[in-house]
Amino acid sequence: IGFFVNTLICRIEVRGGETYTSLLSRVKEMMLQAYANQEVPFEKVVEVTGQRRDLSRHPLFDVKFQLENMPSAGDLDLGGLTLQGYEGIGGNAQMDLSLDIRQSANGLLLSFTYCTDLFDISTIERMQQHYECLLLDILRDRWQAVDQLQLLSPEEKDQLLSGFNNTFVDIGNDRTIVDMFAERVTLNSDATAIVYGDESLSYGELDKQSNRVAQYLRKKGVVEDELVAVCLDRGLDMIVSLLGILKAGAAYVPVDPSYPSTRIDYILGDTNAKIVLSNRAYAYNFRTHKDVEVLDMNDTASWLSDSPDEPVVTQLRPDHLAYVIYTSGSTGRPKGVMNEHRGVVNRLLWTQAYFSLAPSDAILQKTTYCFDVSVWELFWPLIAGSRLVFAAPGGQQDPYYLKQLIKNAQITTIHFVPSMLGVFCDSIDAGEIFPLRRVLCSGEALKPAHVKQFRDKLGDIGLHNLYGPTEAAIDVSCWTAPAGITEVVPIGKPVWNTSLYILDDQLNVLPEGASGELFIGGIQVARGYLNQPELSAAKFINNPYGAGRLYRSGDQARWLPDGNIEYLGRRDDQVKVRGYRIEPGEVEAAINELPEVLTSAVVVKRDVAEDNKLVCYYVPSGEAVKEKERGLYEKHVSGWQELYEAEYSEVDNNGPVDETFDIRGWNDSFTGTAISAGDMKAWLDDIIRVTESGNPRRVMELGCGTGLLYYRLRATIEHYTGSDI
Repeated sequence: IGFFVNTLICRIEVRGGETYTSLLSRVKEMMLQAYANQEVPFEKVVEVTGQRRDLSRHPLFDVKFQLENMPSAGDLDLGGLTLQGYEGIGGNAQMDLSLDIRQSANGLLLSFTYCTDLFDISTIERMQQHYECLLLDILRDRWQAVDQLQLLSPEEKDQLLSGFNNTFVDIGNDRTIVDMFAERVTLNSDATAIVYGDESLSYGELDKQSNRVAQYLRKKGVVEDELVAVCLDRGLDMIVSLLGILKAGAAYVPVDPSYPSTRIDYILGDTNAKIVLSNRAYAYNFRTHKDVEVLDMNDTASWLSDSPDEPVVTQLRPDHLAYVIYTSGSTGRPKGVMNEHRGVVNRLLWTQAYFSLAPSDAILQKTTYCFDVSVWELFWPLIAGSRLVFAAPGGQQDPYYLKQLIKNAQITTIHFVPSMLGVFCDSIDAGEIFPLRRVLCSGEALKPAHVKQFRDKLGDIGLHNLYGPTEAAIDVSCWTAPAGITEVVPIGKPVWNTSLYILDDQLNVLPEGASGELFIGGIQVARGYLNQPELSAAKFINNPYGAGRLYRSGDQARWLPDGNIEYLGRRDDQVKVRGYRIEPGEVEAAINELPEVLTSAVVVKRDVAEDNKLVCYYVPSGEAVKEKERGLYEKHVSGWQELYEAEYSEVDNNGPVDETFDIRGWNDSFTGTAISAGDMKAWLDDIIRVTESGNPRRVMELGCGTGLLYYRLRATIEHYTGSDI
């Protein structure tokens, strides 16, 4: 018979640093103000705010809190008619979430009502437990800061900190990548280690060639933790160079030959690299660096002739650097991430234990070595006794080339960023057979649509989703896709000797299902950023829940009930495009250096296929743009003048030329001879008749030549644009 109460909408800002009692006082003040205006009908508020009505949700709020603290009136006797309260169960939730609290003789009775399309019963049960913990913590100390109040019981907190992070495995603390490779050489000296096209090297040959490089580097004074740059395409020379650098005790710094000269100059200056392993084709990248020695890997005979092929004696330890990979920087300054041997060794040992690569397996190496996925692509097969097969430069972008290479080289293991996985699956015909046993994905969010497409095209081949930033030795979690279709694709559970935490801004542990920032701890956390101590201190912090440091990933995530983690996106504006980490700020900084740009903003847009694209909006610099346009105009005029003089400026020996009917250069395409004036006149009259029949005000002509149409139309139109091609 009607709704007898008026709804009051209340909004309060919860300030993390203030005490609970202060918050309570502000709530009281807000409620008094609300009661002072309670006569305003709710419908009037909705009307004035102009909210668009949507039957699927409430117009102004989604959560209702109701305290029924009116004293009970008991049963009412209305002259023979008795009214009694009846506890009913509603079939529909009118709000997304409602909490009703009612006073009774036994205390407070709490009742949650929720939309089952949005919440699972387990979520509501946890919410009840957390609310109880919160109330008990307030009773314990009501002067606490709001952001320090505890939601979690000791048991739940222990599960999140220790239960889900029970990853300890004793891997020892004395092995490096060099040691692991040496162990495999002893076992597989004659087996094929690497293949590139028609070329190949056995484990023994690879060992000796890389030893010679290491010997030369040590003779040049290279020592532990020193940085040596590499600028090569993927192939035999590249892996020989990388192993040689590691065996010399140094760390390699990959430099993509296609990098802009400014980025190459920055990397060389930041690393203070004195030696670059490259070749003649890319030596020009270092011509301005007179103090850098460029070693030509295409001509090793000229500088390696005296180097022995015996192993080098060094003081290399697991805590020495293995590589420095540069990632995008938000300020326009790239960040060199310093990763140590022990973190990479842990990742390789876990990978081998989890996937069990055999000597019969072959891994396709197709990721640029400036991207950390390349680290496991390069070294995992070499510590497992398998074959490392290189894709041709540029081949990683061609799904049809990859298909043939996978079949011809009998590739069993391959990595894809999810967007490229979709392109690869699109290229597969029904019934195609592949030797693949496992496909590993990382670099972007793997979506349920990707998993479905993969299952439709590649059946029961193993599909694994890995997650990890460059700052934590490649990958720190893994999830294996089930045989069927899944609605959620997690990033998985932590790998060996790794701890993952989901925390709020005050580093408090967040409960299962709550969204927070993902922090990474354990053996794989990088040393920091090269020559950027302030940034390192901000991103690599002391671990408040254990030993060592935590890396602040900037990724938003949440725990799932089974101990897997679901990735929810970025907390900042960093994006992934085709697997590459990109800071829009770095792109903006580069664009802003252009003289024609005053300022710019780079944002991410998604296309129809849900792939990320970078879009730049910019404000031009008026004077610089005018100067640029003036230069382009003069260039075009000069080009047109040159063309005119070559094609049309022949002098007509039979007399002066009629500018309004200049048909010089109009030659027959078949015979090459000049078209007759009569034929040209008939064609021109026909074109003019058709054009004028539409009574045009504006005319644009492509290929205007000597302006035949312009002279006939100029008297009857307002605007004419002529462009030659």
